[in-house]
Amino acid sequence: MYNVLRRDLGLHSYFNCWIPHNLTNDQRHKQVHFATEFLEKFDGASDYLLDSIVIGGETWAHLYDPSAGSNCRRWCPQGGPIPTETYQGHTTPKVVLTIYFSPGMT
Repeated sequence: MYNVLRRDLGLHSYFNCWIPHNLTNDQRHKQVHFATEFLEKFDGASDYLLDSIVIGGETWAHLYDPSAGSNCRRWCPQGGPIPTETYQGHTTPKVVLTIYFSPGMT
């Protein structure tokens, strides 16, 4: 099977674990809109108020099992675009990663 895909059809395989997740244009616009509203709302605020803001972020990460590597392989034409979206089944376990920053953290 590998020889047919690789040699005969000229396809390359990429593993989903190495394909970055890209935001959609709608998600980017929402982030810019929120940041602009935030800056307008706190324009002229005291430094004390701005220094007390804690910034946080979170992301969901799919757990990756190296022993099941063939399950996350995508075949694409050689020289064609590399996939920018990953497919994970609904049974793939996930974890949420969160991080927070506050002023003065080093």
